[in-house]
Amino acid sequence: MIVVIAVAVLVLGIAFFQVVQGTFSALVMAFLSILCALLALNYFEPLSAALLLERMPGYAHGASLLALFVLPLLALRYLFDTFIPGNAVMGVWIDRIGGGVLGIVTGLVCVGVLMLVLQMLPLGASVLGYRPYDASLGRQQSLAPFQPDRFVTGLAEVTSAGSLSGSGGRFGLRHDDLPLELFCARNEAGIGARTDCLPDALRVEGAYDVTTDNPAWVSELPTYPLRQGAAPGKVIVLRVSVSETARQGEEQPGANWWLLPATHFRLVCEDGRSVYPIGYLTGRARLASQPPGTATPAAWKLHAPEVVESKLQMTALAVARPYANEKEIAVDWVFEVPTEAKPAYVVFRRVSAGTISDVQIGPLPSALQADALVRIETPPRR
Repeated sequence: MIVVIAVAVLVLGIAFFQVVQGTFSALVMAFLSILCALLALNYFEPLSAALLLERMPGYAHGASLLALFVLPLLALRYLFDTFIPGNAVMGVWIDRIGGGVLGIVTGLVCVGVLMLVLQMLPLGASVLGYRPYDASLGRQQSLAPFQPDRFVTGLAEVTSAGSLSGSGGRFGLRHDDLPLELFCARNEAGIGARTDCLPDALRVEGAYDVTTDNPAWVSELPTYPLRQGAAPGKVIVLRVSVSETARQGEEQPGANWWLLPATHFRLVCEDGRSVYPIGYLTGRARLASQPPGTATPAAWKLHAPEVVESKLQMTALAVARPYANEKEIAVDWVFEVPTEAKPAYVVFRRVSAGTISDVQIGPLPSALQADALVRIETPPRR
């Protein structure tokens, strides 16, 4: 609640300042703010990848976004004030009304960028008491009445189809819901899971469409909460390997564990839609009563989120395994994607990405099953 009030006060304070400055000055400031915000949102990822990700992965995106917005804005405002020092007087009421309207636009942009920067920092799911989504990834709080974070990302989605598309393609195809993406990446799953990693921490091993094969565990899959009311999609199993550099460190909660919340893995389709896992698979080894060498073919066990008060606990789903000096760990995540969508790549903790070159149709291969015979344990909770 404090953040919501502070955001409203900041937006109105900036608007009032622009009323005092007049319509012409407010127009200049609104134009420069929008231009710099679009520049920052479309190029903060290439900048952070080039300069900061290797050294400070948890803060690289926030620092890059802030720098790309503030520094050009200050420089351009200085140039305008230097070369166009005069002001255009349009009458008292026009100055006040025009300055106020344009000031609100400037306030929305400036405060929106600031709120995105804060949400990019490793502050946990709740940022100064502001928790935008609930456990099922449904909207829980908003920065009403202005919602500056959504205003500025909406601007980027609409205007980034051209020269401001960034080196990775247009903004809307890379981030269909940036605030949700930031929330999911900050999620610690209630076990103090690490939320940062290095750019090379993820590798895609394979992608499998098992919809037509329809294995037994598919019947246990919950409905993806962000597709409520939509027609059933196809079931994609994505096997990824995560480097040991992404495990818990000795100084962190659950030291020397692999703690991997499902929401840290974002599958992006070619049309820009993003989905998060609704489960992961492990293999069942032979029964204890069976002698060695007589094991039946491995069967899959699905691990899906719990349902509490009719809500799927997406933020609590996580892989938790003790670290045993392995260089990497493989996880088989289960996604439900729209039938017509084609998976393109997966992003881990917002900074490490792996391309999906091909989606195989049919059952999971036996080698995948054999490798999936793993033990699942519960780490200490925070």
